[in-house]
Amino acid sequence: QNSFAKELLERESNVILLDEFDKPNPVFYSAFYQLFDEGVFADKNFTVTVKNAIIICTSNFLSEDQIRERLGDPIYSRFDAVIHFTDLQPEAVQRLLERKTERQYSKLDEEERAIIDSRKINKKEQLLEAYNAKRNEERQFLTFRKDNFLLSDNIYSTLQELKDNPPKADAYIVGSDQVWAFTLDYYENRVMFLDFGDKKIKRIAYAPSFSMPSYPEKLKLVLKENLDRFDSLSVREQTGAKICNEIGCTAQVVVDPTMLLSSKDYSVIANANTCGLYIYLYYLNISNSEEVEWQQLKDFAKNNNLKVIATPASGYMQGKELFDKVEYQYATIPRWIGLINGARLVVTTSFHGVVFCIIHRTPFIYFPLMGKYSRGNNRVIDLCKILGLSDHIWNSSSSFESLFHKTIDWENVQEKLELLRKESIDYLKNALL
Repeated sequence: QNSFAKELLERESNVILLDEFDKPNPVFYSAFYQLFDEGVFADKNFTVTVKNAIIICTSNFLSEDQIRERLGDPIYSRFDAVIHFTDLQPEAVQRLLERKTERQYSKLDEEERAIIDSRKINKKEQLLEAYNAKRNEERQFLTFRKDNFLLSDNIYSTLQELKDNPPKADAYIVGSDQVWAFTLDYYENRVMFLDFGDKKIKRIAYAPSFSMPSYPEKLKLVLKENLDRFDSLSVREQTGAKICNEIGCTAQVVVDPTMLLSSKDYSVIANANTCGLYIYLYYLNISNSEEVEWQQLKDFAKNNNLKVIATPASGYMQGKELFDKVEYQYATIPRWIGLINGARLVVTTSFHGVVFCIIHRTPFIYFPLMGKYSRGNNRVIDLCKILGLSDHIWNSSSSFESLFHKTIDWENVQEKLELLRKESIDYLKNALL
């Protein structure tokens, strides 16, 4: 026979959860007076002492007044606290996902695990995808895209879907960023080389990145086959131009498309800064605070009466709150631009963090990524070298104080940038003619 008291005896619970406590008939509550007052619960067969237990009752009501009215003062007054429901924070969601995934994976036998591994289902990638989705909700990326971009009605999931029902257009453009980092040993990646649609449609590559110093030797012939499909070919880095040249293709180096616009253009959407004097720490693809010399940075901020505002982002790994004594802001794109524009100094591991500092003439320090992620540094190194800003890339002899007070000739930087911008716009215009 079911018995709540018997369940308590058998489980020796330290936490008792009474779900939807507001649902039963009010007569039910009288059974809990002794439990709440004396830590004792009794029925006709058992008596249990639960003085060391924590009792949690849930309710679907939205306010304390509603709960009080439903339960009545006698039982309501016995609660020590009423905790209002709030959405789980991303860190909590991440931990729950990690536990659930690990638990399910551990239940599999060796053969089942081998099947999963053979299909390249990476648990961390699954967690990263879910974690990114939660962050994107806070930063409103989807809303920004909907409000500012004209999107096609069709949503394509495979290369075959594009082949069967290709978009109608006068030109296809692929780019930018690391769209060619997905190598061609996987057939679906031909989508990034525009392997669909009528052959008469112009195909243009604008600022894609290979994100690697050299292309795999065994894939160079298939790369050549796919690059020959383009009417106009450009890349974002010198290393990309070198890869193309090695297989007999000529590619123009152009700026990242975010640099085609000026600070005046971005001011239309940027949120005004209201944060006072601060350092903006925008980071991704790092796993511990010392990858940006946090102790030194914290001391520098304190000595200069600057607070630190931080935004973690997700890339190769999920973003985490790695730093103490900072103000975390999960900024929307307009807010993010405003934070960069208003900062006294930006410390970043992000290429686009550097780009928007240059556009808005904000002093910056770039921390190169380490280990297997270091291949992403080339794009920053190339850009800073062209614009005469290489000193703002952190090295073993750097210090925050010296870089902060180092004068940047922004007029000279902007002249060089304007020339690159014009060359890149001219490339696009000629490609579309």
